[in-house]
Amino acid sequence: GETQALQITLKKGSGDSQFTIESKDQTDGTWRRHAEGKLCPPSRERKTYDLPALLEAFHTHPKITGVETSGGYITTGARWNNIKELRVGEEECLVHVGLSDAYREEAAEYHYHPAMLDNAVNIAIRSIDDQLYLPFYYQEIRVYGRIPADIYSVVRRQDSGQGHQTATFDIDILNPAGEVLAEIEGYTIKQVQAWKSAGMYYAKDWIVQDGTAFPDVDREISRETVAVFTGEGEIADRLLEQIRSQYGQVIEISGGEWHSREDYQPWLERLQAGKVGTVIHLAGLSEREIETKADLDEAGERGFYSLYSLLDGLFVQRSSGDLKLILVCDEANQVTGEEAGLHPHHGCLLGLGKVAREEFPQVHIRLVDVDRLTPPDRIVNEFSLREAPYQVAYRNGQRYVERLKEAPLEPDEGHPGLQEGGVYVITGGTGGLGLEIGKQMSRMSRVKLHLIGRRELPAREHWAEIVAAGAGEQRVRQIAAIQEMERNGAEVQL
Repeated sequence: GETQALQITLKKGSGDSQFTIESKDQTDGTWRRHAEGKLCPPSRERKTYDLPALLEAFHTHPKITGVETSGGYITTGARWNNIKELRVGEEECLVHVGLSDAYREEAAEYHYHPAMLDNAVNIAIRSIDDQLYLPFYYQEIRVYGRIPADIYSVVRRQDSGQGHQTATFDIDILNPAGEVLAEIEGYTIKQVQAWKSAGMYYAKDWIVQDGTAFPDVDREISRETVAVFTGEGEIADRLLEQIRSQYGQVIEISGGEWHSREDYQPWLERLQAGKVGTVIHLAGLSEREIETKADLDEAGERGFYSLYSLLDGLFVQRSSGDLKLILVCDEANQVTGEEAGLHPHHGCLLGLGKVAREEFPQVHIRLVDVDRLTPPDRIVNEFSLREAPYQVAYRNGQRYVERLKEAPLEPDEGHPGLQEGGVYVITGGTGGLGLEIGKQMSRMSRVKLHLIGRRELPAREHWAEIVAAGAGEQRVRQIAAIQEMERNGAEVQL
């Protein structure tokens, strides 16, 4: 029932034209491209077929209908029930497509009737397996004439692609006289994951998994030069001692003395010379309890901002070769549920490292979450693994890797739900989704909501004036949503 804005853009050139097909995103107003291609005169003369001989050459396949009209992966209407006959050979098939009597007059309204063309081409999808395939790419289409109410389609398979994830076909569309109306070369379909309600919700989980080192790793690291940003406390000291014993040369850098790109300049120059292949970041380890804002700021400087300055320096002065960057933190995740205490501020370090992996492809970044019960040699051996996920954790000597597992959407009887008078912070709270969540929470209980957004709203004394003047549709919508929350009994702070 929604109206969608579509546009086809044609750019004419000398002898050909470029085209794009786009739709307008109703959320942010941007145009999303769906297809693009080039239009030009046919490059060759069209082929002809002896249709009676072709029919004799293929074996009749048991009668089938069109694409499923309901259920399954794709839902279509009655016009798609137009496959009259299917004949198959060793490497190709011949399908007869024709509109039923109720819709035959529609053929005159189209150069290419959508339902007929769809089945004439996508009979290929039915020839693979029971998985869901969708159109992916047309290499070339040559069009010679409009299609009538009855057509034949000759489909030849080129290859099966890698691991049967794709398949490519050549297709000729004929009229009943055997004249070729369209030739399609290199039509590729691609397997996609079908939506299933059973897999809609997932939760993070940790499983025990041993890491496998290569036989020559010990010999290699005994000659390697590494740089270590040192931390504080028992865990950091034990790890540093183990690193000294296993690596050939260790350059120690005090984690608390590096605050900007310029501070990193001297040893970045050594990186540029290719003398350092691995950087181990222990600076976030301090074992200090965070009780005040000052404690949190200091932890951020040693962890998140230390890594940020390091990456900032690498961006300006890139290494001549690949660099391995190991981030180490303590008990950032609830892995076993038996942790003595969790340190969620390490989440900033974890997130920055994960994003930096995409920004710096030449820097191989990993994060190791440790505890004080794991022997330091086990943790340091992890640094030398060549193949490992971004994040691993060690608890009581066991190595864990994270995964996503399906989570049932069932009510938690033991969870108290929204507490009356409870304080809830909504980040992005003045955006569309944040406001809707706030309104729903206010309907459920008399709560205190703190809405955090990137743009500050005008002072409340100006709201009535703004609404009366209709000054900015988005601003008026924000004000109305907040006022609705307050009418429901919520206290709202911005």
